[in-house]
Amino acid sequence: MNFSPRRIIVTGASGNIGRLLVERLISQDFEVVVLSSHANTSNHPNLEWHQISWGNLKVPVLNNIDIVVHLASQTSAYSARENVEDDILSNLIPVIRLVEKLYEQGNSFGFIFAGSFTEYGEIVQLPIEESQMVNPETFYDLLKVVIEQYLNQYVTEKKLTKFITLRLSNVYGFGDFRLGTERGFLNKLVESAIKKKSISFFGNRNDLRDFIHVEDVLRSFIASIERFHTLDGGFYNICSGVGTSFGDLFTKINLNLQARGLPGLQIEYVDSPPNMYPIEHRSHIGSYDKLFNNTGWTPTINIDQGLDLLIEKIVLKACAF
Repeated sequence: MNFSPRRIIVTGASGNIGRLLVERLISQDFEVVVLSSHANTSNHPNLEWHQISWGNLKVPVLNNIDIVVHLASQTSAYSARENVEDDILSNLIPVIRLVEKLYEQGNSFGFIFAGSFTEYGEIVQLPIEESQMVNPETFYDLLKVVIEQYLNQYVTEKKLTKFITLRLSNVYGFGDFRLGTERGFLNKLVESAIKKKSISFFGNRNDLRDFIHVEDVLRSFIASIERFHTLDGGFYNICSGVGTSFGDLFTKINLNLQARGLPGLQIEYVDSPPNMYPIEHRSHIGSYDKLFNNTGWTPTINIDQGLDLLIEKIVLKACAF
């Protein structure tokens, strides 16, 4: 029997991806239940908002939940290293409480977890496919893998109908940047150039990243929700399938800025911090064939188009002040 999910829990709805996903789901007539540590600013009839504390999660009574999309997360590998216990309390324990409480309330539901390409580790065969073993090299990525193992066990214990992980590569394209200092490198590059400020870079210009525009990421979540009944439980890469070196990235940004009559990048090349994780110097390119074969999803915005959209948003934002 086909399954058509309509009532979706979204966590992390105040983050970059979460807030956009909530808007997209509502626009497509899904019923959206938000669990967020932030207050609600919308009164849409299809939106049910619950302000909660992830440190002491008390799950409200929620009925007829079809899928949980879990985006809420502490996103810094370095913060995770500084306080491993806090990272477990803020990232793992809430997932366990959420699954247990929703099950106790009589819900039969699936789970979509936001993972990361860095779960695969530093040394990988390119392009990265889902069959490749994970090799977490930070506490942050280790906990991602542990959460996936818990979710898989919940399926075995029949407390979840199914779980999948969407492993995200380097997401960009946010016009309104809301993440911490560890994320959003492209935004920082462009904003620094417009403000005529230099930005420090301690990477290798030849390192490759698989950049994926947030619009394509949103479409991947929607496709996964709409075709959830057809997906095998497990892992799906969300990426562009194309690697861009930092050197090429800087050139593309400069050309776009100069075409607008704006100053170019001022990059200060500095030595890597002594406590930096080796994985920062990885080269990652992924394959998205698995999700394409199951849902038809494919990325539609290449890096040149995506940078143009991003720079336009940041320029408009800067002009508004």
